[in-house]
Amino acid sequence: MGKKIKKIVLIGQSQKFITLTQNQFTDANIIVIPWRSSRDQAKKIRYCRYKKIDLIIVCGFDYRSSLYSYEKYISVNVSFPLNLIREISTSKTRIVYISTLRASKKYTWSRYQYAKNELAIQLSKEFRAFKMLYTPTIINQSGSADIYGGIFTRLIFNSLNKVGFLRSITMNSLKRNFLKKISKKQTQGRVLALKPRFLAIRRPLFLDRLLRLICG
Repeated sequence: MGKKIKKIVLIGQSQKFITLTQNQFTDANIIVIPWRSSRDQAKKIRYCRYKKIDLIIVCGFDYRSSLYSYEKYISVNVSFPLNLIREISTSKTRIVYISTLRASKKYTWSRYQYAKNELAIQLSKEFRAFKMLYTPTIINQSGSADIYGGIFTRLIFNSLNKVGFLRSITMNSLKRNFLKKISKKQTQGRVLALKPRFLAIRRPLFLDRLLRLICG
């Protein structure tokens, strides 16, 4: 993997990725910064500024933002994490952005899909050491979709998985892909833009997730 990774910042609170990082980098100093900014995170951010960060892992999203105004939704999911990464990174800091598979279409009806893709575009433009890890829906040991959402959202994803409609991956496969992505030296290729469709309209989270699956 080349030079040993000693200091890691993980932006997002996904426990599966926190555990994955902790298990793979047992000797590293790992700082977890929740996606939504708060006063409580100020000390952590200042701490990062004065320390050389070897690896930044981006794996978050503000799921409540499907009900925000369009401007606030873009701010919390694109502007904030981008500015934070600018503050704590150097030219040698590796950046790995873990995101779900993007739609094959050139447009999207989903706020989730659009914001994820927009942040990827901005990171790929600004950071040479940036890499994108696209992942299908993660399936846990019990065979269920490991996703954020309520009972209805989980029911939809698990039903689609059972009939073979949902592209999925196990944690073991994700672990292998994660390590390969960090180890590879080549830079990230171009991230294609998505055209937004009616994203100014606020919607419940389950509807936004459903729109991503059905319409892109």
